[in-house]
Amino acid sequence: MRTDSGGAEVGRETVRKSFLRADRIALAATKVVFARWRRDRMVSLTEQFTDLFHEKTDEVEIALRQIERCPHLYSEEDKNYWQRRHQEINRELFFLAYEIGLPLFADSFEPMLVRRFRQAIAKKIIR
Repeated sequence: MRTDSGGAEVGRETVRKSFLRADRIALAATKVVFARWRRDRMVSLTEQFTDLFHEKTDEVEIALRQIERCPHLYSEEDKNYWQRRHQEINRELFFLAYEIGLPLFADSFEPMLVRRFRQAIAKKIIR
């Protein structure tokens, strides 16, 4: 709406539209950064899962089978170590599998992912 007093109404409307445009641009940029972060996080978690899974199948389960076949060759300390390591890996695999599953159901877990994204950004800003 125009006024005779020097166009103050027109100026306000222009400024308001500029702010709205800047907000849309910032929101679009944030969505792109969030999608990239979510993908990078998924890749990282998947790599961790794969590494742990291979360690479990290549080392830990072989050691446990060997201990089962020839228990007299291993000390109690060795037996306990491999059993603890097996439990630790299983626990880590469980939590990683849960974390990897989150992005597959992004609609229901979106608030949680946004919170983690903000935490990751805050850590980068602090460092």
